[in-house]
Amino acid sequence: MQIDTFSRRLDAFIANPFISRIAADSRWTISIHKKPIDTHLLINKDRFVGASFKRGYNPLTTLPILTSWLADHQNMTPACFSYYLNGGVNRQIILDIEPNCPKEIADTLLNTTPWEYAETSLSGKGLHLGLTLPQNHTLYFDELSVLKGPGNHYEYLMHNHYVVFTMNQISRDPNTPLPLAGSLLAHIGPLYKQWKINQFEKKEFALSDTKPNIPEEAYIRTLLNSMRFRRTLAYYDDDRGRYEFACGCAFLHKIKRHLPSTKLAPFTYDETMLTWLVYESLVHYLAPRAKHAEYRNGLPWLLYLSQQVVAKAGIRPTKQWKRE
Repeated sequence: MQIDTFSRRLDAFIANPFISRIAADSRWTISIHKKPIDTHLLINKDRFVGASFKRGYNPLTTLPILTSWLADHQNMTPACFSYYLNGGVNRQIILDIEPNCPKEIADTLLNTTPWEYAETSLSGKGLHLGLTLPQNHTLYFDELSVLKGPGNHYEYLMHNHYVVFTMNQISRDPNTPLPLAGSLLAHIGPLYKQWKINQFEKKEFALSDTKPNIPEEAYIRTLLNSMRFRRTLAYYDDDRGRYEFACGCAFLHKIKRHLPSTKLAPFTYDETMLTWLVYESLVHYLAPRAKHAEYRNGLPWLLYLSQQVVAKAGIRPTKQWKRE
């Protein structure tokens, strides 16, 4: 009876349009106590090991491969699946409504967002709503993976973030009009705008246009100059400001990845040093344009931009680089 119930829930889950559009992505696994499992070790060796993306390894697989394996192991009926969101590519995101969310807020979100998939959480008290952003959205997925609502009663899970699917689906109230797809931006837009304001006010530090001495600068420069940005200007709708900011975030991410190395660990790299490393990487990498000759807050434009990148060091950029 338990297997039969799971099978029916799984069939309904796979048939849902929101799920079927992402089923072929190699970003699926099962979760044990909300812990994503390495699917390759599970399928090939029957081992339950936590999923890890170390050194470019992808521990996830597609939903059809996973469900095929489950069909051959009917004694294994997982409580839920996990999907590693890819909203920056497919625009599909999740609205996660917390169990402590006031009922009036939860009902408003449930009735006014154009969700295509809805389920209750593991506790049975929260909700997961599957949403697709319109193509003309202006959210920058290089900057955030989660967008929190006021009071932390709900959050939008956007990109490079696991979502747990329980498959405990709920249906839309037939008496409630279906919201327009574009209405989603009316919900997210104000939250995103406030988030941007908070980020720019987040952390300030003084910076002069005099370059400091940077330990092992030549070595760091060699590492950075061997990288190429995967995304093109067209990905950012030909917005050079967004593109250059994303490049700066990725350079900073690369620098920070190497700071614990044996060669760099003995030194301390402060915000000014990191800013200058990002700045000179951008000067080397980007095609010159008139904007770069401008000044902001007494700094050359790209130096000011680099300062803003470092000031938002808590932002975790996505992996968009390849080694030449």
